[in-house]
Amino acid sequence: MDIGLYGDFTKSHAATYSLLNGAWTELPDISGMQFNYGTGINDLGVAVGVAGVGNLNAFSCSVSWIWDPSKDAYSFFTVPGAASACPYGINDRGQVVGGANDAGFLKDGELYTFFDVPGAASTGAGWINNEGVIVGVWYDSSSTAHGYVRNPDGLFTIVDVPGSPGSAVYGNNDRGDICGFYLDLSGVSHGYVGLKR
Repeated sequence: MDIGLYGDFTKSHAATYSLLNGAWTELPDISGMQFNYGTGINDLGVAVGVAGVGNLNAFSCSVSWIWDPSKDAYSFFTVPGAASACPYGINDRGQVVGGANDAGFLKDGELYTFFDVPGAASTGAGWINNEGVIVGVWYDSSSTAHGYVRNPDGLFTIVDVPGSPGSAVYGNNDRGDICGFYLDLSGVSHGYVGLKR
């Protein structure tokens, strides 16, 4: 299963996609929200996302949600102390990661943990595997993007593609492989996969 969105610059809808049967399933729009984004999904089909108003260039993460296909229903959550929070990943244990108030967050049940890469101006979390390893992007004081891997004990490993003026890590699997993007010297974005040896 995969998750994403479709629509235009005035309205969008979250939807899942099954690789097995090639079928799209639209999730219900959140009432009163013109933009509905599906941002992450686990192996059980449980998804996370966000809904908000505004436009694609000035989008406000107003409502954070978890979609449970076994109940055909949403549950909603608010990250404590965050004016705006955007969830991006969920693992099979139900742990959710994302960004809030320029920091990364981990939601584990009702327990919330905030974290920053040391020296970062801002940190965001993109994915969490079933071992609790979090990956994402952080920005330095000059707004340059860097990738990171955060172990469950809180230890960070910085991931910068050699020679790139900016890179990020957006996904990881249970084996420890990572994927993300990097910019070349002309500013063109490329994808990469980093395999654990």
